[in-house]
Amino acid sequence: MPPPPRTLNALASPQVSWAQFSSEIIGATDSAAASADSLRGTIHARWRELGIGAAPSASDNAIHASASPLEALAERCIWLGRRPHQDGYGTYLLRCGLGYNTIVAWLKNPMVCGEPIFDQVKGMDALPMAAAAVALEAWEAAVGRHNLNSP
Repeated sequence: MPPPPRTLNALASPQVSWAQFSSEIIGATDSAAASADSLRGTIHARWRELGIGAAPSASDNAIHASASPLEALAERCIWLGRRPHQDGYGTYLLRCGLGYNTIVAWLKNPMVCGEPIFDQVKGMDALPMAAAAVALEAWEAAVGRHNLNSP
């Protein structure tokens, strides 16, 4: 598998997994349940001092964090008007062998093997997620599921 793309994100670290970043640094989606030393927990405890109009809630929790590298790719494509091949991680998935049409389809969070694809890769790090995605695409082709990369 090729090396992952470089990122400017200072929080990206091989020592911190995606799941750790999400749970320990960002904090639980419901900021009232978030660890006190996480960003969401800190904001929840200090919202008045920070000048926020109301206490953060599960639906308005002050910080957005993608649940996986695939979901982050989808969000960058939407928010920045990119296509997968114009994004570092999208390019990485292509170099790993994941088909372009599969990537485009999966960015819409379809049901794959009976479960939304974002749920299947939630919390996975970038490299294992890429390997799992390539294997899942190959499995779907082997069992005769419709191949998104066929002409």
